[in-house]
Amino acid sequence: MFTKRFLMDAAERAIRAFCGALAGALGAGATDFASVSWKGALITAGLAALSSVLFSIGASQQTNSISPASFTPPA
Repeated sequence: MFTKRFLMDAAERAIRAFCGALAGALGAGATDFASVSWKGALITAGLAALSSVLFSIGASQQTNSISPASFTPPA
């Protein structure tokens, strides 16, 4: 399960989830960059990354996917 390909794919998805959630959290309710709740934004992004890793672990048993960390079937 924890092969190099799995870890690379899971890390890529977790980083994308973290960045996307951080971008969304930074823009939510902030009127300027100084009023951003950095702690809340980072916690939100971290939880998104964690859930992405958990989804990847859950998908690792799929035999007909494009990668061991993906539910997506090959094209």
